[in-house]
Amino acid sequence: MLTNNLKIAFRNIGKHKVVSFINIFGLGVGMAACFIILQFVVHELSYDRFHVNGDRIYQIQGYDFMEDNESVWTEFEAELAPHLKSTDPSIVNYVRLGKGYDALISNASKPGGLRKKQSIAFADTSFFSVFTFPLLRGNPATALSRPMTIVISERVAEQYFGDQDPVGQKLIYKGNDLFFYDEKKKDEPSFKGQTELLEVSGVMKNMASNSSLKYDLVSSVATGLKLDTAFSSPSYETYLMLGPKKLPENVLRKLPAARKFLNGDGSSGVLYGLNDKFRLRSVHTLHSGEFGSQSTTVKVFFGIAMAVLLLALFNYINLTTARAVVRAREVGLRKTLGVSRLSLFGQFFSESMLTTVLAFLLALVLAIAGRQFFNELLGFEIDTSILANGYFISAVILVLVGTALLAGIYPSFVLAGFSPARVLRGNLVSDSKGLLTRRAFIIIQFAISTSLILGSVVVSKQVTHMKNRNPGYNKEQLVNIDLKGSISRKSRIIKQELKNRYGFDNVSTSQNPLLLYFSGISHYNPVKKTQTMIFTNRVDEDFIENVGMKMLVPINRNVPSVNGLYNVVNETIVKELGFTKENAVGQTLYSSENIPMGKIAGVVKNYDSGGPKRRSGAFLFQVHDGKELKDVMSSLQVRLNPRDNKHEKITQLEKVYKQYESEQTFTYSFADDDFNSMFSDDLRTSKLITVFMAIGVFIACLGLFGLVTFITQTRMKEIGVRKVLGASAFSIVGMLSFEFARLVLIAIVIGLGLSYFAADRWLQDFAHRTEISWAIYLGVGVISVCIALLTVSIQSMKAAMRNPVESLKND
Repeated sequence: MLTNNLKIAFRNIGKHKVVSFINIFGLGVGMAACFIILQFVVHELSYDRFHVNGDRIYQIQGYDFMEDNESVWTEFEAELAPHLKSTDPSIVNYVRLGKGYDALISNASKPGGLRKKQSIAFADTSFFSVFTFPLLRGNPATALSRPMTIVISERVAEQYFGDQDPVGQKLIYKGNDLFFYDEKKKDEPSFKGQTELLEVSGVMKNMASNSSLKYDLVSSVATGLKLDTAFSSPSYETYLMLGPKKLPENVLRKLPAARKFLNGDGSSGVLYGLNDKFRLRSVHTLHSGEFGSQSTTVKVFFGIAMAVLLLALFNYINLTTARAVVRAREVGLRKTLGVSRLSLFGQFFSESMLTTVLAFLLALVLAIAGRQFFNELLGFEIDTSILANGYFISAVILVLVGTALLAGIYPSFVLAGFSPARVLRGNLVSDSKGLLTRRAFIIIQFAISTSLILGSVVVSKQVTHMKNRNPGYNKEQLVNIDLKGSISRKSRIIKQELKNRYGFDNVSTSQNPLLLYFSGISHYNPVKKTQTMIFTNRVDEDFIENVGMKMLVPINRNVPSVNGLYNVVNETIVKELGFTKENAVGQTLYSSENIPMGKIAGVVKNYDSGGPKRRSGAFLFQVHDGKELKDVMSSLQVRLNPRDNKHEKITQLEKVYKQYESEQTFTYSFADDDFNSMFSDDLRTSKLITVFMAIGVFIACLGLFGLVTFITQTRMKEIGVRKVLGASAFSIVGMLSFEFARLVLIAIVIGLGLSYFAADRWLQDFAHRTEISWAIYLGVGVISVCIALLTVSIQSMKAAMRNPVESLKND
């Protein structure tokens, strides 16, 4: 029976090639889009889930709030973890992790070989016991037990050692030179980077793309202390592994007392505040808290995946039931000859299953072919290992089975349920029940596609809003130049040479770049009686004017500077301290209770120091008085003229840079590019939603095409009679289009209503939101109607232009 059904199914697919192609292609595209999105969803939800004891691993975090902005820090003194473990038996192990140390690494046995800057993490010997990062070579229990050893990844092993076994071989570590202000040292570093030999003690698998920790080189804390002699009090990210069924809340209650005990004499290099708040964050949730709401992004894409799949299903059902007119006489004859309804159901269900399987195979091909394009839009590479993930495989199987059942059951019931008497009398499937069901499918399809269109418009508008919004400074034609090494001591000389010799009129320097990566200092708020951390940047006297910030209150030179620095605060600090811009100048700032840190000399308008997605937090500029610069400045800002030849000017800047620094690479960026990069994730989201919106609309149009085909076939004789009686082709097209226009208008109302709530929820992640006006809803509605009418008109015109003789000759 099954073999016979499959033979008939293959025969019908070959006989009706166009319809079969639309069925298989539409369903395949929908399933492929679903698989690609599910790959991303599973990847995001599986972050750090591969750790065997992941449900027992927690990261210690400190946090504070100012002006609704959450400031989070994860680095603590080295003594914290050992102290907690010694006082709390529920902690069975811990890992301290020193992150972000850069060094030049080369193979000791190949002096002329690869010499590349690499990022190294320094961790406790328990690193490979607490976290699940498998070693391909070496013993995980002892790999970090000896000082001056290092574990490298597969890719690093291949880069430096090729096919050789790296274990036991040596890598040359050349640390960075550190430069501080020193009148006696003009070119020599304050602390010369060490050159040491590190023995490879293990090779680990490359850390997965769904790991919050991504390092190619891991050494021990003991090694880090030997290499970083410039820092007497290093700080570490701290991870605790609790015993089975031990509650993190119990450990959390002991954290404030532990930090107070360790900082009691003030010797710790990590500042402790009486009002500091702490939390233990499960390693499983670390990724979801990075840079906004990752969980919202995952929900959005999961919703898109389900929407596109439903569109494909409804499209298939509509096209299949539309062909019921063609198959009706076949069913009537089979039933007259004694074939049971169950046998007919089995035959049609077999055809649906075969179509689904062929569509599934096509979907796999399309998903694999489109995977790299999707990864490029995402901006990162999803490991192929995710394809073998149990959750992803289960999701794919669930999609296949669910699609097969949903796509097969309803059409099979419809086709197998035709009455032979009605069919053979010529009264073809004109019952209102089936028509209402198919119309409901069209309404749902266009409600979904309208939601996708609006979602694409909202995301694009929000990104455009952030891109065009005034960030509080002038980002146009502003070049940021990275000053590393000894050149940071010569920033003043370079600045003067650029102005005097090369005609760059607007040049400034700062200790930190314009955006992000600022220093933090402790600040006491006497109004709220709280100790908080505020961001600060030490800048020269031309910085604020050069970058285009607005001074609300100019610097009052009568206010005494502190070590040649004026304290210029932003609006947020003025508000937090209970002042106004009129009376803020001359007020005292405190580093801690009763310990002044100087007076306010000026007030600057807030700027988006943390990027366009966050509100301006408390910020302090320490502005040099212009008399004597006693700081290393690691960032140089040069304002170009709009008429300048950018390439020529950058070449001049590089030439000056190379005069004073021959070893370091000349690194620069434009401020507008730096600004745009801060919402690159949202830009990618916009592109992805647009792509899948287009796919969804395409599938919805196929579904509408299917229903139009069905309606025109069932009303072909009516259309013929109308034409014989004098109706024009235009009036017939209008009649058919009006019926579908009503369906589309209902769908638009539903779709816009649903998408409004989704868009509003997504926009809550942004401090500065765009306005969604009624004109946008109207525009999306018009677009949906136009797409629908265009789809309807193609088939309606074909039916209206048909010779009525062909429609009526059988009667």
